[in-house]
Amino acid sequence: MKNLTNELLNDLANTKGDNCISILIPTSRVNNKNGYEKDKLSLKNELKNISNDLQYKKVDDKEIDKKLAPFYEMLEDEDFWAHQSDGLALYQTNDQFYKFKLPTSFQAVSFVGEYFYIKPLISYMNERKNCFLMSLSLNEVKLFELDGNQVNELNVGNLIPNKMTDTVGEDYEEKHLEGRASSNRGAQGVSYDNYHGHGRSNDTVKKKEALQYFHQINNGLEKRLNQKKIPLVVACVDYLFPIYQDANSYNFLEEEFIKGNPENVNIDELAEEAIGILSKYDDKRRKDRIERFNELYSHQQGSKDIEEIIPAIISGKVETLFINEEVEKFGKYDSKNHSVEISKDRSEGDNELINFAVIETLNNGGNVVSLSEEDIQISDFTLAATFRF
Repeated sequence: MKNLTNELLNDLANTKGDNCISILIPTSRVNNKNGYEKDKLSLKNELKNISNDLQYKKVDDKEIDKKLAPFYEMLEDEDFWAHQSDGLALYQTNDQFYKFKLPTSFQAVSFVGEYFYIKPLISYMNERKNCFLMSLSLNEVKLFELDGNQVNELNVGNLIPNKMTDTVGEDYEEKHLEGRASSNRGAQGVSYDNYHGHGRSNDTVKKKEALQYFHQINNGLEKRLNQKKIPLVVACVDYLFPIYQDANSYNFLEEEFIKGNPENVNIDELAEEAIGILSKYDDKRRKDRIERFNELYSHQQGSKDIEEIIPAIISGKVETLFINEEVEKFGKYDSKNHSVEISKDRSEGDNELINFAVIETLNNGGNVVSLSEEDIQISDFTLAATFRF
């Protein structure tokens, strides 16, 4: 089971073919049979809808059975259903089958078409509930991965030194570097005197030793971190973080960190603080993008018109697309005339146009942000976009 990353989202967006199957259902974290039978029933209902859609498309019954067989095999996997998150997203083509357990709930929905239905994934990707969390001190280093409400410690002992003395030797006396710590971990972290040593030259030596130690941590973890390229939040005492920043080469290190000595702090508490840091950054980024939209729109460099936006996306002119995930718009894009035809009722050959806009925006290197009418303050909000200069 893979984690949903930006790279995998782009893979989904790039997929095009006959009868791409998309199924999204809400699931339960309750790991007993009574708890997950409802989840299995949701999948069964969506499989019936998929089967009906394929029959309508005149797909042979044997081919339908073949395509749906992997889904029905999943229904027999009790262990799979006993370990769910809040939502399950399934995507299948003739040669690919993607499964994502996500800490976000979906309305049950299924689609068969030439594209995957990825629109419901955007708000999850915007929220960034997954990250690496590093508990960092001079005595120990631990690396965790957060995925929604799940926290897993990663085994990195063979990649990095366990403590600073493994790097600089046993003659190092930590008390000269860390000074004295208060016993209480307040909101601002442990109160440390900066580098109690024997003068500035001694302080410089100690900082160099810490930097050497952090370089080894950074170098040891670099390949592991870059496999997923998700945010890295560090928990450490105040003065160590700028030293770690100097050693760091990972592009997704968060600028804000969890202050205080993390050695004896419950990991759930650290995880909650890490998610809080990500949320603050995401809220700010969302507000900045809305402000940018309002500014550019006032200078005719943005649009609220779906019939203008979709041709602009196809032409690679859209920088950021804003979508309302709760709305569906069916219709067709005419590539010859670069025009959009919106259907009052869904008809054969229609695409869900917001999903189509999401896919084409990602394929053209643009950003996609999920918003509500209240966020962007546009009545009957469906799509909005800012244009590249």
